Amino acid sequence: MPYAIHTQDLSFAFGRRTVVSGLSLHVPEGSIYGFLGPNGAGKSTSIRLLTGMLLSDKDNIFIGGRSLRRHLPDIFRGMGTLIESPSLYAHLTARENLRLIATLRGLPAARIDEVLAIVGLRSVQHRKVAHFSLGMKQRLGIGIALLADPALLILDEPANGLDPSGIIEIRDLIRHLHQQEGKTIFVSSHLLAEVEKTCTHIGIIHKGTLRYEGTLEQLQLEARQGGEVVFTIPAAAQHLTAFPDDWGARLHSADEVLFPYTGADRITELNQRLVGAGVPVCGIRMQGGLEDWFMRLTQKDREIV
Repeated sequence: MPYAIHTQDLSFAFGRRTVVSGLSLHVPEGSIYGFLGPNGAGKSTSIRLLTGMLLSDKDNIFIGGRSLRRHLPDIFRGMGTLIESPSLYAHLTARENLRLIATLRGLPAARIDEVLAIVGLRSVQHRKVAHFSLGMKQRLGIGIALLADPALLILDEPANGLDPSGIIEIRDLIRHLHQQEGKTIFVSSHLLAEVEKTCTHIGIIHKGTLRYEGTLEQLQLEARQGGEVVFTIPAAAQHLTAFPDDWGARLHSADEVLFPYTGADRITELNQRLVGAGVPVCGIRMQGGLEDWFMRLTQKDREIV
């Protein structure tokens, strides 16, 4: 599989303090890769290494199959980045900000109109950035990253600090860039829900080490193992004795019974057998799952890296 980003045993320390340790990332081309971890996990340091803001002492970072160390600065032609807050000129308009960057980088002016349309700022292109909301500034920052039409976008916490409306706008923009513009997107976040709604692949970092990497579907399946299925059954206690011991049923509340989760087929089977036995099933939901799995993974040790 071709990788847009590939690292091999990437480590970095500030003095004696190791912040990233043995990080081996595999970001497939054409993916939205969510780089997930709690604050202080090492995400921002990793991104600074991927973008050359910090230098690894080994030749172990590859962008589009090319060595970052051996192809600086040319390798950045195919990469667009938004690291932390975008660097914008508040006294200039959105169009003027884009035109300035395009001129400095020798990019065609025609690209400005395309970018304004992509990030949804064409209607406010002549408004000064000082009057933009935080979400609009983030979209303009992504627009600047798109000026050179890069194949790869690296976005560091793009939804951080936004209100719910702004978060949805950034989420929709990321999906558009992936589906309509064909971009590979590497996006860091500490927001599990946003990563789950947006990404195709997940890497979870904690205390500087990669604790999980795989597709979203693989992660969701793994997270469900050990979870439980909650069946809502009125007056559940009076039905509990009718369940065979090997079902693993236990009372959760007056109207809820828990069963161990062992797969989607098992849920269907349980429901059919309960209904067939005359048990009034009013609802079915999962308990545990991805959020609980993520919390267990990242709170084994609460020390901040």
